[in-house]
Parts: sequence; structure tokens; C-alpha cells
Amino acid sequence: MGYEEDLSPYTEFLQTLIDDVPEQLMLDSDFPQELSTETFTKFSEHWDKKIQSEKEVRLALKRYNRHQQLATSIVVQNDEIRSILEKTQKEFEELQEFKVQNLYNVENLFILKQGQVTFSY
Repeated sequence: MGYEEDLSPYTEFLQTLIDDVPEQLMLDSDFPQELSTETFTKFSEHWDKKIQSEKEVRLALKRYNRHQQLATSIVVQNDEIRSILEKTQKEFEELQEFKVQNLYNVENLFILKQGQVTFSY
């Protein structure tokens, strides 16, 4: 009962944001001339933290989706078990009613006892 569909509405949005972002900034190609090296270094550190946070968000989103699928699967199984239980309870009640009706059915009692009873005068 695995559900392959993605249950989060944010997955596609987050994936496009993550795919468009480079993993690390390069000093020679990404370094603006107007910034000092110290500022770029700080910016690069923050950039790395941002990338790490996005990876953690992606991992948490995968866990969330897996838990959603598990919860959905459990709900479906619970509904199936509940319907089987209700059906079994109904059959049991019908069997009990049939048993009570036939236990005190006089016609059945006479038919069963007819060959066994003898009268003597």
C-alpha cells in the first residue's frame, strides 16, 4: 500500500529554488569587485549555512512526505480492518439470532424427539 505521490504542495517550489543555486561560491568567479575580501568571506560563510539549511529542509521534507505516506497507509488499513470487523460482527449477530430462533423452535424439537419418545399405557 505504498503511495508514490508527493503530498506536500511545497516540494516543487523548493526543488526549483534549490536546483538554481550553486553549492559553493568561488572567489575568482563569484567575487564582486566592489566588495572587500573580508566581506566576501563572511558572505560565503553565510552562503554555505544557507546551502546547508536548504539540504536540511530537503531532508525534513522527505521525512515529512514519508510520514504522510505512512499515516495515509495506516488510515486506509484501519478503514479496511474496521469494515471487516463490522462485517464479522454483523455475521456473528445473525448467527446468534439464528441460534436463538432454532433453539426454541417447537417444530424442530418435535421432529427431533418424535422417534425417541414412546408412549406406553
